[in-house]
Amino acid sequence: MKNTVKRRYNKIRDRLLLKCRCGECEFKSICSGCRARAYAETQDYLDEDPSCIYEPGKYDFKEIILTEKDTLGIEITYRLPWEKKAQNRLLKIPSFARGMVVKGVELFAENHDYPEVTVEIMKEARKSVIGRTMVPFLKKEM
Repeated sequence: MKNTVKRRYNKIRDRLLLKCRCGECEFKSICSGCRARAYAETQDYLDEDPSCIYEPGKYDFKEIILTEKDTLGIEITYRLPWEKKAQNRLLKIPSFARGMVVKGVELFAENHDYPEVTVEIMKEARKSVIGRTMVPFLKKEM
């Protein structure tokens, strides 16, 4: 039993085995879709994620690779002042993502000439990202 589970997890981690849209997707090294949703819909955890709205090919099927500076898990470095409520809201975000969120929110604030990050600016920045992002898994209309 233990070896069967281990083999199954190793298969799930091998993104070269992904099928259908997930197997073709330029973002498979970043995302690889939700294996639980794939299994729930098709009984095959390597099948495509049925909730994903992205159609592979927009980037000529060339795999998107992020540099280390663009990945989650970067250290938090503040360049702008943050109001206390905004800092508290940041604590609700998973720790591995906070550095990337700070970087993105501050870039948004700077581009809009906001001198300080507030909760309202965080919300605006999030809406902006969801509206224009390349990452296909942030939002799907249900």
